[in-house]
Amino acid sequence: MGTIHISDQFASDVKNFHFDNNTIIETQNNSGLLFWVNSTPSAGRILFRNNIVVLNKVSSFSNVQFDRSHNLYHFISTTNLIGGLMTQEAYGNPLFVGANDYHLKAKSPAVDSGILLGYSLDFEDFPVPRGAGPDRGAYEYHLPTVPDASTPAKDASTPAKDASTPA
Repeated sequence: MGTIHISDQFASDVKNFHFDNNTIIETQNNSGLLFWVNSTPSAGRILFRNNIVVLNKVSSFSNVQFDRSHNLYHFISTTNLIGGLMTQEAYGNPLFVGANDYHLKAKSPAVDSGILLGYSLDFEDFPVPRGAGPDRGAYEYHLPTVPDASTPAKDASTPAKDASTPA
């Protein structure tokens, strides 16, 4: 879990902190907070947008409210979202491709439901957006790549020919 100090003896001067287009998955059975901000930030200091957050046993998302929009939350057990949902936020299953594959399925509520934030590439360098709008989370939805059937597969047991050797 993370801590941001904006007051007290450990304070940092946090301005314009953007936490955008992330996929956050709690893999441990932790309790406590996902984010701890030791003082309520003024408007615009901390921005949390276009994220997917999947939590299992975290008891609370944050101890204070800060600027959030266009996030998708999937809470497996009870989790408190301080201040409730904000602008264009939603609860729902993000419909990942697999247990450890956090790419989105076509019917995911995260597809095309984000807000344009000026990013041109996702985590894997695919263009943003790839549909009607940007997706929430780290990956833009795209169809899986299918190998070209006209190109024969390489046989790893056959040594490659030297280009200078005649056929």
